[in-house]
Amino acid sequence: MRTLHPLSNYIHAIDVHAPLIAKVVTIRPDTAWYTKELWLAKTLRRNLEQRWRKTGYTSGYVQGSVRSCGTPHLVREEKLL
Repeated sequence: MRTLHPLSNYIHAIDVHAPLIAKVVTIRPDTAWYTKELWLAKTLRRNLEQRWRKTGYTSGYVQGSVRSCGTPHLVREEKLL
């Protein structure tokens, strides 16, 4: 008589209905121009834009537009270095 693991039926059912899927992840090298300062500027800009979209207040939009004006300049400066 063959002894099976007590959870083998459940494991088989899970494998049939929700099989594991392998995913390919491409690892890219770090860029020298993407600095912590630029990362913080982009994060702040995205947070302000999300707040503006959620609330609809123009003050968040104005702050976000002022912040976004500086971010492309930071990118350009860092890439030129």
